Amino acid sequence: MLKNYLFVFLFLQVILLSAQQNINGTIHDLNHFPGSYPKGLKLIGDDLIFSVKTTSSYNEPFKYNLVTKKITLIKDELQTTPCDIKSSEFYELNQKIFFLNNNNSSYLELFELNLATNSVTKIKNVASYYSSDKLKVKVYNNKLFIVLKDKLYVSDGTAAGTFQITKLQYASENFAEKDGNIYFFGSDATSGKELWKSDGTVEGTSLVKDLTQYGSSAINGNEYVYNINGKIVFPATSEYNYGLWSTDGTNAGTIKFFDLAGSGFSFAPFENSGNDKLIFKNNGQFWISDGTESGTKATETAAGYTMIKKLVSFKNKTFISTDNKIYFKDEGDFIQEVPTYLNKSLDMVTVSSEGNLLIFKDQDIYYPHLYFYNGQSFQDIGVNYGEDVFYPEKDDKIYFAGFTETTNNGYETEKNIELFSYNKSTNSAAIEKDIFSGLSSKPRYFIENNNVVYFIANDGYYDQVFKIDSDKNITKLSNLSTRLPDNFLKYNPMMKSGNEVYFRAEGIIRTSGTKESTSMISLPVGERLMEMYPLNDHQVILKSYHSLNGFMRIWRLDNNSNIPVLLLEQPADSVYSTVYDQDFLTTPSGVYFKMMQNNINQIWKTDGTIGGTLKISNLIGIYAHKNFLSVLNDKVFFTDGSFGSSQLNYIDDSSKLVNYVTDVHYIDPTNSFIINNRLNFFSSDVDGITKYYLSSTDGTAAGTIQTKNIGQSISSGEMVKCDNSYYFLPMNNSTALWRSDGTATGTYKIYDTNNQSNYWPTCLNKELYTVRDHAILTKTNGQPGNIIDISMKVDDEIITPNTQMMFLYSDGKRLYSSTTYKNLGAELFVSDVIESLATSDQDFIKSKSKITLYPNPAKDVVNIKIDTNETIINVTITDYSGRSLLSDAGNSIDVSSLNAGVYFITIKTSGKIYSSKLIKK
Repeated sequence: MLKNYLFVFLFLQVILLSAQQNINGTIHDLNHFPGSYPKGLKLIGDDLIFSVKTTSSYNEPFKYNLVTKKITLIKDELQTTPCDIKSSEFYELNQKIFFLNNNNSSYLELFELNLATNSVTKIKNVASYYSSDKLKVKVYNNKLFIVLKDKLYVSDGTAAGTFQITKLQYASENFAEKDGNIYFFGSDATSGKELWKSDGTVEGTSLVKDLTQYGSSAINGNEYVYNINGKIVFPATSEYNYGLWSTDGTNAGTIKFFDLAGSGFSFAPFENSGNDKLIFKNNGQFWISDGTESGTKATETAAGYTMIKKLVSFKNKTFISTDNKIYFKDEGDFIQEVPTYLNKSLDMVTVSSEGNLLIFKDQDIYYPHLYFYNGQSFQDIGVNYGEDVFYPEKDDKIYFAGFTETTNNGYETEKNIELFSYNKSTNSAAIEKDIFSGLSSKPRYFIENNNVVYFIANDGYYDQVFKIDSDKNITKLSNLSTRLPDNFLKYNPMMKSGNEVYFRAEGIIRTSGTKESTSMISLPVGERLMEMYPLNDHQVILKSYHSLNGFMRIWRLDNNSNIPVLLLEQPADSVYSTVYDQDFLTTPSGVYFKMMQNNINQIWKTDGTIGGTLKISNLIGIYAHKNFLSVLNDKVFFTDGSFGSSQLNYIDDSSKLVNYVTDVHYIDPTNSFIINNRLNFFSSDVDGITKYYLSSTDGTAAGTIQTKNIGQSISSGEMVKCDNSYYFLPMNNSTALWRSDGTATGTYKIYDTNNQSNYWPTCLNKELYTVRDHAILTKTNGQPGNIIDISMKVDDEIITPNTQMMFLYSDGKRLYSSTTYKNLGAELFVSDVIESLATSDQDFIKSKSKITLYPNPAKDVVNIKIDTNETIINVTITDYSGRSLLSDAGNSIDVSSLNAGVYFITIKTSGKIYSSKLIKK
């Protein structure tokens, strides 16, 4: 019986052209911008909820599970317009979560958030709302007290329980609470701004005491109300006499207990206040009050400060933030200066949710650092302030918004504000979750050197050089302020010389693989870099044009130098050049290139020296047209001519003499190749209609022939060598893929793609991969009609065809591309190593290992035999769509549960991955 050897993918695809296969890989997010600006962080069990600024600039609710590390966008039940959370805060009432929202309806809306169903439900329109309106919210006694446009609204989380306290014409933004009531400054139709209280009902909202008569107000600034040692304390005036007052909530129990002198006093918000004493400024001194006359006294003068900005209760002390220093009041009422970190001027932000850390930030600095204070010392955590004031704690971590990266587009600086965490045990901070990275890094222009892949990608606004090693470790090598084109298929800005890799931008980017070696090398002022040529392992050649003085110049740049050496200059008229022009040929003796002398197009050669920089010939054609073909047997072939007529010529590399070969109607020098000791190129002829040919030459007129009519122009198409053939996509990556070995019979169309274009052909394991319509990864073994669609998998999820792919590249082991994934934009996709694939019985005989499947076709159990020492780790059976059906470990697998049909079996060993067809009876 003929044994069923386990061949690899490609052999099977010749048989099963409709089969689809998977390539596993990873996505590397290189452009973290824009920041998601998480705000309102609130911890509910293991779920951290907050608002996120999406690309539409809405603040939408997300949750992040601290256990699974999964981030989830919470949507409303009807999946309608995005949420736009106001006040960046979430509120907990009666074991439910609420937030205030505006979705361009001009109303402030109350929404309930359900973490179990990941949905939100609108409760009620609270009031008309505009983006500039101030909003202040207080949660107390299972009610929301909302101040909007100086009006007071109350909600218990139900539609019926959400209403305005209409008797009030004004309500202040500052509250204090005691015994089921909030206290605030308000006014009605008969009184000015006085002290009011409310229990959240219309009946329970009342004026506490009218301190001034005839509609005057008891306040003029300093609208602060405090709970101090169980007393409601507030500054106010009565008949122009400023003082400190306290109240028990009744008219009779509202009394002034201290006179304030003149106008030299100020008050500040008191966060997290409890049994602490009030601290305020009066006549240039700190004063302390416990809410009584005898307990109100002056302390020592605090030299150098002008105002109190904030009070915070932390670890039985009251911390005082002024305009230039931080102080604290201890339990003995002594006020001392806090020795800050490196004598920096700091502002207090808040206290962490469990009261373990006091958070500070730099004062009056555009990118303020965050400092965590444990009551003894400051820790600069190396993260910048992320504009949120909530720092929830869970176990040994504190979660917060922060940023370490910024980018500037020339007009404004953008901050990459994301979710960070701080580990209290290790005193270290790191990004916890990059929630949203909608901008694309668009990795492109890949090149391999010394087993390292280099490429260009955008890390914010500017393009940078990255490298990725064989273990998929990525390093950003540059910190440049430059941008490279990203929409030219044929643009080829990279080359290598010895250990150096060069990229062509406004200047020359060079790297040998370390950050220290990566730099931008500039030509003299006014020189526009046109082309860049590799000369040898130690030097490169540069061509520039100076538009002001009309000179074209040639420079040599040594790999160990940043200063180009001028080799040649000559006057040139205005030069037309596109960003993808690279017209040159390199031989062991030097580089051949084009120059302009006034309006004459010329061929020159250089060996890197002034004396070895020589004119070869004038050209008939205009400078913008490409001329060079390829080098064959020390002959440098080029075409010359105009208006459809071309001469085929070559330069003898030894004598530097030009030799005419023959006339051809039109030669396309865009793509040519050497095979079987002949130069193959594309041409056209006119015999009533234009015909397009693959032609070839041995360097003689008699030996120049039209090999085959291909019916399509190759102009601007792409070509790549794979195995012993060349593949080309004619005329702007059209809908056909061709293959040629240089012979008429070996030149044929592999397939048409029904008006779907192909891009970025690349070769891996003797197979050609392309991207069809920017969305489908395909491969072929070059046989007529053979084309296989490949599914790309990330995190065990098939991401094609619902994606966009660009700039496909292979280093011979993996595939690389710029691929969109979820909300990350176009980022770097790197496949796992794709093992070498046998393509025929002969190739299989040459391989080192043989695997036998028996029986095949199978009914119950399939046995697997391998003739090497490789250990079988896993066996997986999938259908044509790539869906995994069965998985097991060992040398056999039970397939009795499968329906009759054809399947793929994939075997992962300790060294390789194999795949074959399995037939189930």
